[in-house]
Amino acid sequence: MYLHIQGEPRHLEDIRAFREAHHLPDTFGVAHFEPKDFTGLARIDDAGPALKRVRENVLTAVPDQLSVQQLMLFEDLLTKVFHNALIAVNDQVNLKTIEIDFAVNGFRAVISAVIIASIRASLTHSSPPTFTECYGQWLNDGVRVSAQQHTYTHQAVNWSVQVINTAYGRAGLIVQTADSTHYLADAALGCPAEGFMFNLLKSTSERIIMGATR
Repeated sequence: MYLHIQGEPRHLEDIRAFREAHHLPDTFGVAHFEPKDFTGLARIDDAGPALKRVRENVLTAVPDQLSVQQLMLFEDLLTKVFHNALIAVNDQVNLKTIEIDFAVNGFRAVISAVIIASIRASLTHSSPPTFTECYGQWLNDGVRVSAQQHTYTHQAVNWSVQVINTAYGRAGLIVQTADSTHYLADAALGCPAEGFMFNLLKSTSERIIMGATR
C-alpha cells in the first residue's frame, strides 16, 4: 500500500510483519493509540443484497456513450442516482445522515475527477485517464497525520507513534524507533464500506471512461 504522507510517497508495511519482527503483541495498532467508538454506527455485514441494488442502479445510469456535453452535466446526475439509491435501501443499511453525506461526497469527488480528466482527454485528443490515477489522487489529497504523538515503550526504549488517516478513517501508523521510521498499514479501524465504495467507484469510473472514448 502506498500513500503520500507529508508530501512524500510512502510504502506502508503490513503491521503484522512489523509486530512479528519486533516481537510486539497483537494489540499494537491504531486501536491501541486512538480507539474508535462504534456506538450507533451503521453495520453493513448483512446489507449485501441492498448494496448490490445500489451498485446496479448506479452502473445502469451510465450510458454506453458519453459526449463532452453529456459529461459536463453527468456529475450531478450520477451523484443524485447514487444518493437516491442509498436512501431507497437505507432501511436495511441504517446509515445516519452524516454517513450518507460522507459516502455521497466521496462518490461525487472521485466521479468529478474522472469526468474532468475524461473531458480534458477528449478535448486534447490525449490518452484517457485511468481510475487508479483519479482515485489515488483523491485518496492522497485526504491523507493527514494526527498531530498527537503517542509514546510507546518497547524493551526500555521509547518510540514515537502517530496515526495516519485517510478519507476512510484511521489507516495506519508512523512509528519512530530509536534508529528508523516505519510506515505501517493497519485497517483494523477503517471504514467497513471502503471495499464497497472502491469497487463501485472503480466499475463506475471505468464505464464513464469507456463511454467517453467511444
